[in-house]
Amino acid sequence: MAAKVERVFAQAGRPFPAARGGPARRRARRSRRRPSTRRRRASAASASRTSASREHRAGDALFLAWEFARALPHYLAALEVQPTDLHALVRAAQIQERLGARRQALELWQRVLVLRPDHPEARERAGALQPGR
Repeated sequence: MAAKVERVFAQAGRPFPAARGGPARRRARRSRRRPSTRRRRASAASASRTSASREHRAGDALFLAWEFARALPHYLAALEVQPTDLHALVRAAQIQERLGARRQALELWQRVLVLRPDHPEARERAGALQPGR
């Protein structure tokens, strides 16, 4: 097959790509370039998503094992990376409430409501945790 392709290139009077350096050489040249700003930002965002995802998995494993005090730091770390992470906000609020930290739980539920005003659990729990109830 390669011989046939070379023959077609020769008949057209064009050099075969392998003779010009081919795809391997172009890839090597491309890898020496500095990544664009957009690509650098995308890789940083990807790294933060990966970090938040890692914290989610660790927190979820501990949450399901009823290790709430040990799970909370993982969700708080995920929130440091992605402050609008709904899953981490809800879990952290649930844990804070179970541990008796009502004020912190209320703040987290209110943050959930800012992101999703129609979130049923957040509406119910924020209402129940309001001072004077």
